[in-house]
Amino acid sequence: FMAAAVRALGIGLGAGLCGGSAVGAAEALYVLQSTTPSEYQAIGFACTLYGLVGGILGLVVGVFLAAGARWLSAATMWCAAFAGVSLSMGAVVTHHVVDEVAFAEGGVPLEVGGALLVGFFALGGVMVWMGVNVLTKTPLQILLTPKGTLGAWAGGLALSWIFALSPAPGAAGELGEPAAEMPLELKARPDIVLVVVDSLRADALGAYGAPSGSTPRLDEFAADAVTFEQFITAASWTRPSIASLFTSMAVSSHGCAGRADRLPPEVQTLAEVLRERGYVTAGWPNSPNVSASQGFAQGFDIYPFEPGFPLGARESTFALSLYRVAREHLARLDSEPGVEQFYSPAEVQLERARAFRQRGDRTRNFLFVHLMEPHDPWFSHRSSDAPIGVPGQPDPVPADVRSWRARYDEEVAWADQQLGAFLDELRAEGRYDDSVIVVTSDHGQAFFEHGGWWHGTTLYDEEIRVPLLIKLPQGRHAGTRVPWQVRQVDVAPTLVDLAGIVPPSEWQGLDLFPDSFDADLAMLTPP
Repeated sequence: FMAAAVRALGIGLGAGLCGGSAVGAAEALYVLQSTTPSEYQAIGFACTLYGLVGGILGLVVGVFLAAGARWLSAATMWCAAFAGVSLSMGAVVTHHVVDEVAFAEGGVPLEVGGALLVGFFALGGVMVWMGVNVLTKTPLQILLTPKGTLGAWAGGLALSWIFALSPAPGAAGELGEPAAEMPLELKARPDIVLVVVDSLRADALGAYGAPSGSTPRLDEFAADAVTFEQFITAASWTRPSIASLFTSMAVSSHGCAGRADRLPPEVQTLAEVLRERGYVTAGWPNSPNVSASQGFAQGFDIYPFEPGFPLGARESTFALSLYRVAREHLARLDSEPGVEQFYSPAEVQLERARAFRQRGDRTRNFLFVHLMEPHDPWFSHRSSDAPIGVPGQPDPVPADVRSWRARYDEEVAWADQQLGAFLDELRAEGRYDDSVIVVTSDHGQAFFEHGGWWHGTTLYDEEIRVPLLIKLPQGRHAGTRVPWQVRQVDVAPTLVDLAGIVPPSEWQGLDLFPDSFDADLAMLTPP
C-alpha cells in the first residue's frame, strides 16, 4: 500500500505542476494578446508561480488518489490530477476575468458562475476520458514516470523564460542625440510640461479654498498661472479620464471606459500631434491603468513604466490573477509596507523628468509626469505611522473621515513640496518663463460627502472637480481666475494651439484661450 500511495503522490505532484503551469501560460497569453506589452515577463512568471501552486494542489489530489491507487491505472491518476488542478485553478482565473471584462468587477451573477462551473466539470470528464488514451497510446506516456513529468515541466518552464526575456514589440526605444542646432520652426514654440497629480481634489489646494498655507508651492505657482475654478474631468477614475486628456475625446468616443478596455490605436493623441511637429515626447506613467500595454504610449518617444512591485514583478505580471492575490496577501503580512510596493514616489518621478531635461536645450520637449500622491494608500511623511488604505485593512466608516482626510492632505502637502522643488529647478535652468506648464488631476477623492469613499463610483464634485493651473509663456495672464466651467477635453487643443499647431478635426475640445478670452473674462468676472 505504501508504495502505491507514494506513487500516487508523485503522480499528483507532477500532474499538478504541469496543470498549474498550463493555466498560468493560458492566462499570460490572454494578458499579452489583449495589450501591447513592453515586456513578456508574465509568461515566465505565470508558468513558475502557477506551476508551484499547482504542485501543492496536486499533492492534495494525490492524497485522495492514494486511497484507490491499487485499482487505478497510472494514466487515470495522472489525468485525474491534471484535470483536477488545471480546472480548479482555471475556474478561479476564468471567474476573475469574466468579472473584470463582462461585469466591470461588480461580481459575476450566480447563474453565470453556475454555468461556468458546470462547463468546467464537463470539460474535466472529457479531459480524463481522452487523456487516458493519449497517455497510453502516444509518446506522451513518458509523463507517467516521475522523471518524464519533471523533465517535461522543467523544459516547458525553461522555454517560457526564454520567451519571457525576449524583447517585445512595445518596448521603449532609446532616444538618439539631439540635433546640433534646434530647427528654426521649433524655436518659436514653447516646451510643454503636463503634470497629473492623481486623485487631487480641487478643494485640497489653497488656490481653491483650502486653508491658507496647506499647499504653499502650488499656491505660489497659481499666482503665475491661470486658475480654472470649475474644471471637470471626463470620468472619476484614471484610465478613461487620462484617455480623454490625451485624446480630447469624450469617454463614449474613445471607448476606453472599462477595466478591460485599452486606448484604441486609431485615436490621435496629444503626444502624436506634438511629435509630428518636431517635439521630443517623454512620459512617466505611474499606474498600470495608463501604461504602454493599455495603449497610452502612442506618440511618446519614451514612456517607461517602472514600478517596484513585490517579487520583482513587472507590468505584464501585475495583470495575472494569482499575482494580484499574492501581492495583496504580502501587503497584509507586511506591517510596514513601502510606498514603492504601490507606486513610484513623487520625488522619483520628478527626478526622472529632471534627468531627461539634461539632454540639453536643442529640442522642444513635451513632458508628461504622473504623480500618485495623494492616491491611496496614504503614507505619512511626518512620522512612522502605518499607511492608511492598504489592501486588507477594514473599509472605512464615517468616524474615520477626519483622520483619513488628514492623511490625504498630508500626501497633498508632500506632492506640493516636491512639485515646488521641481519648478525651482526649471527656474534655475532658465526654462520656467518660456514654458507652458500645466498642473491638473485625473479625478478627485470621496470622503463620505455623499455616503461613499474612494473614487470611480460617482460623478459628484468631490470625484470630478479637480484643479487646472496653466502657466503661459512670459507670465501671460498670470494670476487670472476663470470662473466658468471648462472640460478635460479642452486641455489638449489648448496645448497644441499654444504650440502653433492646428488641432485634429476629430478632437472634441475647445481652445481655452480663444481670441475673445479677455473680453469673456471682463464680461463674466464681477468688477
